[in-house]
Amino acid sequence: MLSLLLSRGRTSGHSSAALLILAGLAVAGSPAWAQDEKLPSGEKIMEKSIEGLGGREAFEKLNSRVSKGTIEATGGAAPQKGTVTVYEAAPNLRYFLLELPGGVKVQAGSDGDVFWELAAEGPKIFEGEERAQREREATFNSLLRWKDLYQKVECVGKEQVDGHSCYKVVLTPFLGNPETVYFDRKNGYPIRLDTVRKITNAAGAQLELQLQIRREDYRQVDGVWLPHKLVRHVDAMGQTQVITYTWESIEHNADIPADRFDLPPQVKELKDGSGKKPARPGPKGPPA
Repeated sequence: MLSLLLSRGRTSGHSSAALLILAGLAVAGSPAWAQDEKLPSGEKIMEKSIEGLGGREAFEKLNSRVSKGTIEATGGAAPQKGTVTVYEAAPNLRYFLLELPGGVKVQAGSDGDVFWELAAEGPKIFEGEERAQREREATFNSLLRWKDLYQKVECVGKEQVDGHSCYKVVLTPFLGNPETVYFDRKNGYPIRLDTVRKITNAAGAQLELQLQIRREDYRQVDGVWLPHKLVRHVDAMGQTQVITYTWESIEHNADIPADRFDLPPQVKELKDGSGKKPARPGPKGPPA
């Protein structure tokens, strides 16, 4: 499960040892949240978060992102450390590369149509609920498109999270389990996300992961605020792992090679060999 969990680290984002690892905000205009006596609507919180992160106009100037950093996983048989690089581009192109000592490599991504993963267990193309989840994660600047990705967004309360007074917001996607996100009431920072993820392991069995993602160390990059540290707590199969991504550099509108998002040969062979494309129940909801 290492591959399945590690590939999801993102500045959003992104095997057994390789199976269990795989599974900013400007304050201006936001302090009034803390003054509200009744709960604001989910829509208001989402839009205020966009403003706090830098504003819709600032995000719309960005069309790609390259993030490089380190990863550390604890809680398994032995701690593991490695490097991680994530390439992202609009509208939903993504390439994730994790490298661990000993030549261990995990890749995952999207060419805009196929959402895939390549690890020691071999290539995998995601379908159904897993595909919808991967498509949400690959959507570039997904916060701007929250109305396309979730059918319902509701503020259900207030809660203290790591010293932050937060609004607790439940986001319900068109396919998959709800995601509970805690937004700082003073500035709108998304502080934590809790959800249950379904995955299919190499043997074809479906598992449920209890997942918690903490976003820390927000810094401004090209006019927008992004977390430079993601801490993922994963509970699965009676084991708990903590996976920490630390981003050392984030570059926008980078010169990404044209073939960066192409399917690897093994994934392309799997796709072509199936005789049909995977099912595509994406996050935009059922057809009208």
